[in-house]
Amino acid sequence: MIENFTLALKAGGFSRCTKDWNRWTGGPLDQCFKVYMPISGGAEVRDAAGSHPLMPGEVYLISGYKLEWQECAREMEVCWVHFHPASFYLRWALLRLPAVHSWPVRKVAWAPPVLNRLPELFDAPERVDHIHPLPDPPVPLVCKVEAVLMWLVADLLEAHPKKLAEPSAALERLRPAIDHMDAHFVSNPTLETLAALTGLAPNYFHRIFQRTVGQTPFQYMEARRMARALQLLTNRRLTLKQVAASCGYCDALYFSRVFHRHFGTRPATFRAPSAP
Repeated sequence: MIENFTLALKAGGFSRCTKDWNRWTGGPLDQCFKVYMPISGGAEVRDAAGSHPLMPGEVYLISGYKLEWQECAREMEVCWVHFHPASFYLRWALLRLPAVHSWPVRKVAWAPPVLNRLPELFDAPERVDHIHPLPDPPVPLVCKVEAVLMWLVADLLEAHPKKLAEPSAALERLRPAIDHMDAHFVSNPTLETLAALTGLAPNYFHRIFQRTVGQTPFQYMEARRMARALQLLTNRRLTLKQVAASCGYCDALYFSRVFHRHFGTRPATFRAPSAP
């Protein structure tokens, strides 16, 4: 199986977390995977399985999709990064695993020098939800960060072989349609076009896709368009109308409504600089 095992860096840097960090999770900041390396202090995150402490001396890989609550009882200094896998299969695999996994820093001694440099890749506004990748980051550092993240992902997958059986026959049957959607989600191909790629009737394809992937084909492509929108909005040279068009929306107002439904904020608000 050949896949595009690359990662898209969403946000990151160095932060001093206090009680302001406490919140219910599930918003736009959490629709990703996260790596935390606490430097001092401590915090905790919770999922359906219970509470997970975040302490210095460990590197954590966390599925933001599964978190329910995060809390910082005392100040925590942390290097952190949020990212998305480009591969559908890699996302599918990670979502099957526990929400929180950790490594002692002493076992990944090569990782901290790279993670400590995360602030060099992102701008540094006061509000975490407005941190964006820099337009021209140092390419060698980007490669090193992605290598660290991919090693952690690979080690996690290797630690849970029984939960990572080969994709089901249904998923493999859907692969041509998924590949087509990944390449053409901006143009929103029709259900008939996608079903034809799998040799299934449209209604049956729709039912199998939703049961296997957990989303309808339209929801899957809309989520890809919204992920693209998040990346494009970091380029302040693009107008909101241009961002909307690049994501397949000829109506900027409709694009704004869809974005708000996904992330709980408007594109203009997401892009707005934080107060000095």
